[in-house]
Amino acid sequence: MVFIPVYKTTDKTKDGRQWFFKCQYKDIFGENKTKKSKKFLTKSEAQKAEREFLINNVGLENKSKITFEDISIEFMEDKKKKVKIQSLIKDINLNKYILNYLGKIAINDLNVSTYKQFKNELDNKNLSTVYKNKIHNQVISLIKYANKIYGINNQVPQICDKFYNPNEIKKEMKFFTLDEFKVFLSVIDDEKWKLFFEILFYCGLRQGELQAITWNDINFEKSTIFITKTLTTKIKGEKWTISAPKTKNSIRELPINQNISNKLKALKEKQKMMVEFNDNWFAMGNFEPIKENNIQNHKNKYCDLAGIKRIRIHDFRHSCASFLLNNGADMITVSKYLGHASISFTLDTYTHFIKINLTKFPI
Repeated sequence: MVFIPVYKTTDKTKDGRQWFFKCQYKDIFGENKTKKSKKFLTKSEAQKAEREFLINNVGLENKSKITFEDISIEFMEDKKKKVKIQSLIKDINLNKYILNYLGKIAINDLNVSTYKQFKNELDNKNLSTVYKNKIHNQVISLIKYANKIYGINNQVPQICDKFYNPNEIKKEMKFFTLDEFKVFLSVIDDEKWKLFFEILFYCGLRQGELQAITWNDINFEKSTIFITKTLTTKIKGEKWTISAPKTKNSIRELPINQNISNKLKALKEKQKMMVEFNDNWFAMGNFEPIKENNIQNHKNKYCDLAGIKRIRIHDFRHSCASFLLNNGADMITVSKYLGHASISFTLDTYTHFIKINLTKFPI
């Protein structure tokens, strides 16, 4: 879609608005029209308003020229109303790859040759096959949105199929066995950090879930932790953001053993000595949550001191699943404990963790 340049007038409004757009277009009946907008504070605001006006008011002739860049703007605006900010950031990152190559191309004009070139561009980047297929699926999602809103469709991505690399070896899932975890704990001389990693290992929390826990979430009488939220520091312009957890099944009440309960009580008593303490403080931090880079640095330091492999923070969830499954827990229990969206996800992810006694199944 071709956009007319926006204009700047010397006749400002009282609050400094001086940018506007003026464009010629065909309406839905094919008649030529002229549109002059109200004034905007910035050039980018005027450009965005012009884009939205044309997308929503042009006729079929112009709609056939709607580009991936055009539709991605509408798609993201629509998504803002439906998903959490963390999910939105993932979409933004996927769209960057798409718009860098396909942004100016009209959806109707996308052909097999162009899409294959786009796939080749992605192949030249250091991306996993899984992530390249997420980008591929995002292209399909943008086209489906264009079809839903404007009746524009294109089957080229489906024709070209997904990415496939027969030589790519799937990364082995890392986790700590109980013995490895005990070695890991043995080098930690700070009780707070020891408690932090014990909760990750024995409760299987996501990092953001543990960062978000306040004293209000811990019931010492029942010896449980109530998971109702998650925390992220990845949103630009915000120190941290707290939102609902990943899925509705992630809202759960988890039992904690006596050892963890006692350590939490001791930590709370220590925090109570600080000025302005209250139960809204973060259990693993104080009036502020514990920082992500602090978590990573301590985890790596303790792995190196213990002389064991480095695993990711998220791998403590895998460690918890392995611990539970090999101590008699069934898949349904593990799925509920970890707050998975479905039992099928748990089965797909952790079936290989179950140790099978092959003597029972002679070949």
